[in-house]
Amino acid sequence: MPEGWNDTHIVMVPKVDNPERINQFRPISCCNFIYKIISKIKATRLKKWTPDLVSELQMAFTGGRLIQDNIIIVHEALHHFKNHKLDRRRDMMLKLDMKKAYDMVDWECLETLLMKYGFDNKWCKWVSACIRSVRFSILFNGEATDFFRPSRGIRQGDPLSPFLFILMYNALTFLIDKTVEENHLKGIRLNARCPVLTHCLFADDTVIFGKANLQGAQKILDLIGEYGAITGQEVNISKSSVFFSANVPDVEKADIIAHIGFASSNCHSKYLGVPTEWGNSKKETFNFLIQRMEKMGEAWNSLLLSHGGKEVLLKAVIQAIPSFIMYLFYLPVSVTKKMDSLLSNFFWSGSMKKSSLHWCKKEIFCAAKSEGGLGFRSFKDFNMALLAKQAWRLLTSPESLWSRLLKGLYFPISDFLQAKKGSRPSRIWASLWEAKKVINLGAVRVIGSGEDNWLDQDPWIPALQNFTIKSGPQNHEKVKE
Repeated sequence: MPEGWNDTHIVMVPKVDNPERINQFRPISCCNFIYKIISKIKATRLKKWTPDLVSELQMAFTGGRLIQDNIIIVHEALHHFKNHKLDRRRDMMLKLDMKKAYDMVDWECLETLLMKYGFDNKWCKWVSACIRSVRFSILFNGEATDFFRPSRGIRQGDPLSPFLFILMYNALTFLIDKTVEENHLKGIRLNARCPVLTHCLFADDTVIFGKANLQGAQKILDLIGEYGAITGQEVNISKSSVFFSANVPDVEKADIIAHIGFASSNCHSKYLGVPTEWGNSKKETFNFLIQRMEKMGEAWNSLLLSHGGKEVLLKAVIQAIPSFIMYLFYLPVSVTKKMDSLLSNFFWSGSMKKSSLHWCKKEIFCAAKSEGGLGFRSFKDFNMALLAKQAWRLLTSPESLWSRLLKGLYFPISDFLQAKKGSRPSRIWASLWEAKKVINLGAVRVIGSGEDNWLDQDPWIPALQNFTIKSGPQNHEKVKE
């Protein structure tokens, strides 16, 4: 690669408010524009093959897989840990965080793995040129330092890096699967109908399930050590934690924690941005969303914005803040009303905490512009729309791990549209069950072979609500029968 094409400036972006240590910054690489064209072409080609090469348990940077899939799996496991105290099984879940995951990648290991995947030698040389020809310069107080060359790592900011990383990280899945096949490590089942859970991945955020004993904990440590020796990765012990099912004795918990060196979970822990511990009050549970919106709004209070400027900021930034959570959880009405109030207050008064005269009613404020409204979303309706989208994925992707897990837990002998809410369901399942009503209002079944259509349970005239056959088959026959 020509000299200078792969020169890169590193910008240190704070991870937390008021950072005091260097590890509280995230190094983002600002690549050369010419190099990015080359890298983007390679990434676009590589992206087509990652779903076939990467394990189904890796949800990051792969078409058809979402971050919410992992959250559902972990949330259901933790719900089972907490609420099934009579279950004799003693299980645990380790949440691992890799230290400087991109920066620790070993180049020789990555190149070897690409060859093992079957990539052409010429392609591997191109990729090697992209990662080995880089020169770094750090932007410090607006000025660039002298250039230097790294000896390992891939860049955050390079379009090719995410795909290279998950291909390398797939080696951990190979090691875990091999250990499970040799019966040295056992996964967990939430019940007899559920699939076995061994691990799930989102980029470098790793969750490993196993039996709560010292032998299982040691085997997981051996796995991590072997993977680290091969790839150069290292676990960040301070950010890793362990969760136990409710019936694991405190003595065994203490022994395992002392052995592995991880912290036990607490009420402030999160997984992929979602709290792992939930209180009894739904309003307090989701209060962090309101606080985040208010904090964002306070930064704009001093700006003298027109109504057009406020509209752009609210629609592009504020309305997007809770969407990630609303994809999984049905928010209480009091929370969605408060969110609507924050939007309207800022639009009319310039401050979320200051109320003023509203020059139109809520129905017009939330109506589409084509209908004479202002085009803002009602958070309650938006929440239900996102949940319905996730529920539709549950219907249309029955082979995915998270779909099979929910089916085994809540509707093992029926389908989602006939499923019951059940007793003591998880918050995610209760939310998806509410969204089922939206699906039922608009869904029409295609008969096909009749494999999935019931004569006496399915509505046969969509225009008539709950219209089912009242006489005829009494033994719940399907159309194909």
